[in-house]
Amino acid sequence: MKTKPSFIEVLLSLVALSAAVLPFASWLLNLMGLPVRSMFSDEGLRWLFLHGAESMCSYGAMVGIGFFAALGSLMFVGFDGSLYRRTPFLISLFFAALIDALLLLAMLHPRSPLISLTGSLWPSPFLHGLPFALCIGLQLVALIYGLLVQRVCDVPSFVSFLCAGMLRYAPWMACVALCSFLCSGLRYVLL
Repeated sequence: MKTKPSFIEVLLSLVALSAAVLPFASWLLNLMGLPVRSMFSDEGLRWLFLHGAESMCSYGAMVGIGFFAALGSLMFVGFDGSLYRRTPFLISLFFAALIDALLLLAMLHPRSPLISLTGSLWPSPFLHGLPFALCIGLQLVALIYGLLVQRVCDVPSFVSFLCAGMLRYAPWMACVALCSFLCSGLRYVLL
């Protein structure tokens, strides 16, 4: 009996197909005389080999992957309500508030290394690293909750905690990385 493919399976298939077709499409459009750069030219092959892999690891892709890793950790410890306990939940929220307060204090200091050299917030190391700090903060909150509800109590459960996001959201992570490659490839071909 055939099952209907899920949304992520369809999306991942479309993105992977688009990423695989892009070099051939750029070559064909270039042959037709359109103003696009071919990925199969000398310059295009250099770009593909020099920047193809790193384009899958762009800043946006890494933030997306970090978010899915944190979300998987939260689900693993039962933060979604499946293993809800009030006191550990409140303690975890207290630590989340403490982490946020420390970040704000570090940023508000006039000589903070987290603000730009001109003293402004935009652009600054603080805003650049904030998405990663939030992902790591979510994982710390999940770890505290997991320790308190004894979902994370030994080395194997800690390893499972760290891998939960990758196991649960691997198709989404692959989709994010391929979308990043596709965006970089389109930018190369069209600009």
